[in-house]
Amino acid sequence: MKIKEFFKRYKRIIKETIIVVGVVVGVIIAFVLVNNYKSSSSALPNGMEVSSLEEQLEEYKNEDSDIEGMTKYDKYKMGLNVEDGSDTDEDGLTDKEEIEEYGSDPLKYSTADDMYSDSYKVKHDMDLFTAAEYDGTTKAKNNNCEEVILDLDEAADLTAYVTDGTDDYSLNDFGINTVYKGYKIYNYNGKVSIDIKKILKKNNIELSDISVYICPSGFVYYGLTDLENCKYTENDSVIDIDYELEGDQTYYIYITEKKKISANGALYSTSSSTSSLKSVDTLTCLSPLGHYIFNSPVTVYYVGSDDDETKEAVKEVYIKYIKENDYPIKMKSDEKIKDIIKLTGISSAEMVLKYTAYHNNINFFEYTKGSQTNLRNIVYAFYYIGNIPVNSKVDNGSDSNTGFDVYTDELPFYNFGSYISSGGNCAGISHMTALLFNNKTMTSKGTYKCKIEDKKKKVSWDLTDESNATLLDSGLYDYKTTDFVKENAKTGTIYLKDENLTKAEKNFVKMIGCYWTEANKKIDLESHMHTRTVSSNLHCTIDREDWQLIEDMMDYLDSGKILDVAMYLRAGYGHTVNVYDYKVSGDDVLFYVYDSNFPQDSRAGYTLNDNRCYLKVCKMYRKDGSETFEYIYYPLYGQANVDYSATSDPVLMERNALVVMDENWNVFNK
Repeated sequence: MKIKEFFKRYKRIIKETIIVVGVVVGVIIAFVLVNNYKSSSSALPNGMEVSSLEEQLEEYKNEDSDIEGMTKYDKYKMGLNVEDGSDTDEDGLTDKEEIEEYGSDPLKYSTADDMYSDSYKVKHDMDLFTAAEYDGTTKAKNNNCEEVILDLDEAADLTAYVTDGTDDYSLNDFGINTVYKGYKIYNYNGKVSIDIKKILKKNNIELSDISVYICPSGFVYYGLTDLENCKYTENDSVIDIDYELEGDQTYYIYITEKKKISANGALYSTSSSTSSLKSVDTLTCLSPLGHYIFNSPVTVYYVGSDDDETKEAVKEVYIKYIKENDYPIKMKSDEKIKDIIKLTGISSAEMVLKYTAYHNNINFFEYTKGSQTNLRNIVYAFYYIGNIPVNSKVDNGSDSNTGFDVYTDELPFYNFGSYISSGGNCAGISHMTALLFNNKTMTSKGTYKCKIEDKKKKVSWDLTDESNATLLDSGLYDYKTTDFVKENAKTGTIYLKDENLTKAEKNFVKMIGCYWTEANKKIDLESHMHTRTVSSNLHCTIDREDWQLIEDMMDYLDSGKILDVAMYLRAGYGHTVNVYDYKVSGDDVLFYVYDSNFPQDSRAGYTLNDNRCYLKVCKMYRKDGSETFEYIYYPLYGQANVDYSATSDPVLMERNALVVMDENWNVFNK
C-alpha cells in the first residue's frame, strides 16, 4: 500500500490519534508545570508550636480576667482586649474602671458621643452620660498636612494623625509609576477631603490627570495588601474622597497618575521595593547537554558594571560557588570554567524583570538546589544565586554596631527538621547563633527533656570530642568545611536515623533540638499573643506593645550584641530569627534579620522583597498620646509567600506576637 493511500484510508484514525496524543501531552505538561510552581513559603520549615485561635479561645474560657465576674473569653466576646489593664477604646480609662467604677462604655472613646473623652470628663468632674457643648478648637493637632481636610465630629477624631507618606512605598508593583502625593492617616473615623491645588500646579497637571488610591493598611506591599481605586467629587480644587475611614485602622491615600492597576504589574516592576538583587547576584542560563557536546557558553547575568575588574571578581566568586555547591553543571577545571562563562552586566531593574519573568513563566526549567538533575535540566536550566560576596564590596552589615557579618557569623546551613522537631529548629538555631556571637562560646554538653512522639524523654548531647572542638568557637569552622545539613536539610528529615551522620553531627542535632524545646517553654509565644476582637461599636481592636520595647532593642544592639526575636506567622506557627543591626528613617526602624531559612539573605528559587531580610517597625501614637508601634516581617516577594509574614496590623492578621530576647532567653517585653 502506498503512503498516500494509507493516509487517505486511515485519515480519521490518524487524526483522532494525534488529538488524543496531543491532549495527553498537554495534560502531562500542565501537571508538571502546576507541580513545579508551588508556593515558596509552603516548602519552608516551620518553627515554634502555637495553638490555633479556636484552641486559645477555649483556654480563655477557663482564665479569669481583671474584671470581676468576667473570663478572658467574656472580654473577647464583648469586643474588649483580653489583656489585664486593657483600655480598649484608648479613652484614658481602663476597661475595668469603666465597667466596675463608672458604668461608662469601654468600647466608646466618648460614652456620650460628644467631643470630650471619658477620661477628660472624669478628670474635670463632668457627667459621663450627658453630651456637653464643646468649647475647644475642632482641629486635629497632629494633622501635619494642611491640605488634608478632616471632618471632625467625634472626640477621638481630635487625636487623628496625618503624615506625608509619599516616599514610604513604591507603587510600581501595582502598575503605578508616578505618585504625586501620599498620606498616612490613623486615629480618624470619617471621610477625607484634599485640597489638590498645589499638587496640580507643582506637577503641571489637570484634575483629569489624577487617580486616587487607598490602601487600608499601615503597610503597602504587592500581594499582601489591597490598593483600591476610589471615586471622588470636586469642589473648587478640593476633592471629596468617596471612602469612609475607620478610626482603629491605618490607611495610605495616594494621589497618582491616571492609570489602571495592572494584574501583571509585578512582572514588569522596576520598583525599589523589589530591586533587591545586589551587584553580586547572578542568574545563570545554560544547556548542560550543549555544553558537554558543543562546549556552548554558560550565560551569567550579574548586577553591576561591565569593567574587566568587576567581571574578573564575579567570575572568580562564581567559579568558587559552583564548585562548593550543588549545581546543574559539573566543571572540569577553573580554566575550563572561565573559557565557557559569558558574563553580562545588567541593572538591578533588569535583573528583577528577567528573573521574575523566568520564575513566573518558565519555572518548568528552574533548577532547584538539592534536586536531582533531570531531563528538563539537562536540556536547559536557569538558576538564581543571590548575594555572593565579591571583594567584600557588599553591604553585608559588617560595619554595623554589632559587627555581625552574614558571611562569617551566620550558620552555614538552612533551618532543618529533626526527630525532636520534625518541622524546623529555627528557635534552636537562633539561640545558638546568639550564644556564639554574644558570648564567643557555648555550653559544650547538656541534657534536656524533650517531647518525642508524645512522650517526654531525656536527650543528652556532648560536643567535647576532639574532632568537634572548633564547633565551640564563634566561627563554627567544623561546619563551614563539611556538608552537614547542606545536603540533607529538608523539612521532615529524621537525622538520628541517618546512618551517614557522624557522632559529632548527631550530637549537634541533639543540641539544637534541646535548644528548640527549651525555647518553646521559656519564650511561651502564646502568652505574648495579641488577639484582635470585633464588636458592633468598633471594627476591630488590638492591644499593642509600647515603643519602649523598640528602644530597648536598639540599646541592646548598640552594646554590640544581637537578639533573638520570635514571631507568630500568618501560616499559623511561630518562627524565631536573629536581629543583628538596625537603621532609623524618621519614625521608622528597619531591623536587619538573620533568618535561618535564608542564610546570607538568599535561597535558590526565592526572591526577597528587599536587599536583605528586614523587620520593619513604624512608630505610632495612641489616642492618649503614648507611643506604640506597628511592625511587619514580610521578607519574600510575591503573593504565594503571604503566609510567610508576620504583622501587628489587625486587618492583615487577627493575632500577632513579637517576643524579644537576649541570648539567655531573658524576655524584653514588659
